[in-house]
Amino acid sequence: MLAVVIINLVANQKSSADASYLDQTHLSAEENPKQVVVLPEAVLNLLMTDEIVVREKACRKQMAIPGETRSSFFVATQVYLDGSRQPDFLTLGKGCFLGAHNAPFWMVRKTPEGFHIILSWVSDDLEILPTRTHGFHDLRLSSFTFNTISSTICKFDGQKYVSTKRDLEPWP
Repeated sequence: MLAVVIINLVANQKSSADASYLDQTHLSAEENPKQVVVLPEAVLNLLMTDEIVVREKACRKQMAIPGETRSSFFVATQVYLDGSRQPDFLTLGKGCFLGAHNAPFWMVRKTPEGFHIILSWVSDDLEILPTRTHGFHDLRLSSFTFNTISSTICKFDGQKYVSTKRDLEPWP
């Protein structure tokens, strides 16, 4: 009987992690997440080293203005990419990072060694798919131009997300 109770508790904990994942399966550059969370200082420090942020010199200058907080340039929510109780930070660049139908998206994961960026991508939309690779949900990133829709599937390779399939379609 005790074993049945323990199994049910573990199943309920896992399903609540999956339920949290299901709360936010899609994020657009034009919208804030449904549930915004504050990024830890260690995550903000890590984002400052990412290639996208390093390249955006104008944004880095704005972040250095007295009174500006780095956190105002990012908005984040928590998702559970591997279905565990360990949340991952799905982060979107805001303000000076926004372009016409594109913004940077980062997925940051906490490991015993600290935080790691497992996805760094510029897109208009990010969708968490129900399919999984190496235990992590696959992602679809979509971008739009005046005549083309680009859709890229990224899968977890055991360390980070990598592009595995890209489709280009004419704008309808």
